[in-house]
Amino acid sequence: MMSGPTAALYSRGVHTTRDFGKFLREALRGKFDPSSTLAMSRRFLRTIENIFSQMIPKEITDQSSTTLEGLKKKIFSTIDNLQHPSTCGNVINCRVATQSGVSSGLHDILYCLVVGLQRNKTVALDVTRWANFSKNPWRLHFLDLGACPTAPQNEDIRLTGEYRRRMKFLPTNLAAHIIDNHGDPYAWWYGVLMSYILRPGGNMESTLDDYSERILPKSRMHIRRTDKAGEALYRPLESYVAEAEEYFARISLTREVCEKLVYVATDDPRVLDELEARFKSFEFVFNENTARTAFSYGGRRTAAAVMGIAKDYHMLSHADHLVCTLSSGFCRVAYELMNAVRHDAWARISSLDNDFYYAYVLQEERQAVEPYEDGVFAAEIRKAHTSDVPESFQQMITVTLSRSYSPFGADGFAFTNDDRKMTAKFKTSLPYPSMSFESNISRIIV
Repeated sequence: MMSGPTAALYSRGVHTTRDFGKFLREALRGKFDPSSTLAMSRRFLRTIENIFSQMIPKEITDQSSTTLEGLKKKIFSTIDNLQHPSTCGNVINCRVATQSGVSSGLHDILYCLVVGLQRNKTVALDVTRWANFSKNPWRLHFLDLGACPTAPQNEDIRLTGEYRRRMKFLPTNLAAHIIDNHGDPYAWWYGVLMSYILRPGGNMESTLDDYSERILPKSRMHIRRTDKAGEALYRPLESYVAEAEEYFARISLTREVCEKLVYVATDDPRVLDELEARFKSFEFVFNENTARTAFSYGGRRTAAAVMGIAKDYHMLSHADHLVCTLSSGFCRVAYELMNAVRHDAWARISSLDNDFYYAYVLQEERQAVEPYEDGVFAAEIRKAHTSDVPESFQQMITVTLSRSYSPFGADGFAFTNDDRKMTAKFKTSLPYPSMSFESNISRIIV
């Protein structure tokens, strides 16, 4: 039973939520103009979120963070042992040959690492045909993935999409601990593995540390432009800045905000000029050289470009608040790494379109946890049907891209996996299937 400050906060939360409902009722009767309604609604929600954050005792959040950090270290150790065997007789080849960019290739490697852990195989990495690293050796920037080289007698991991469905399985022995302590379990699991993949090598670590010490803003955003048109709906700069504005408004409830500093990572240098010209109340910080290098497809394949990308990943993953579009692979890598840095990252990201996902691997159908009212939203469904999940890879591509093109962005609804209906997410939960891994991941004790 609650008592003292927690009970008082709970009472305040209930009253504020009910007052919000009354306000919306009057607003919908036309009592207030739309802009005032929107501003006041955001103010209500800001306060409710702040109340919730105060209701959770610090020792509980600290315990969750401690549990996940300890688990991350055990996973790292297990991967390290598997990737550095005494002999190289149990190896599978991961041959990355993508022409699609750094983030796409990194997610190929992530898939390979998951396969290795599921099958208890050492993963040997070959990036010589990967456009970004064909003339730019991996080890100049990052530590080798493992000690064993690729060899013709080894099995090659098939990287085509239809083979990736096992990505959605968490390790059975760890699943409950991840789900109980994190708000976005897949992002945390993938994030730990991605942070292992991108361990800095050479002088990369000192370069990143030096760079981060000079960058002050804790609100950070990634604005992808050059190849966005073919993969997702264009999001105007106002959408990004509005999320940053909301972040500063939230923190102003508990402390004074003297200046609104925002770090911007982008692949289009014109974005930087437009931000500074149009949003005078903000101060934007960015690496202009990285933006100019990323603007050219040829420039993206140089050592300088990889260093710039690593800097942006590092800065975005260490944000207090991250604004981006999770339809972008770059944003997903940054968010994955962010989860390995801080275990409450799930509460610190504002995606303008999709929720987090692994490209072209459909998650389980969302399951109803509350009744559905008739006649509220005609597209709502009464129950989930896992039989609706498309089997072909091409259907997966169609479903994933259609979500990125949704004009509503992150609107609180989720498509069903047959892409014909939508459901309110607050009435549902996402199941997380698990499987027993053959590697020593299955022996980790939390």
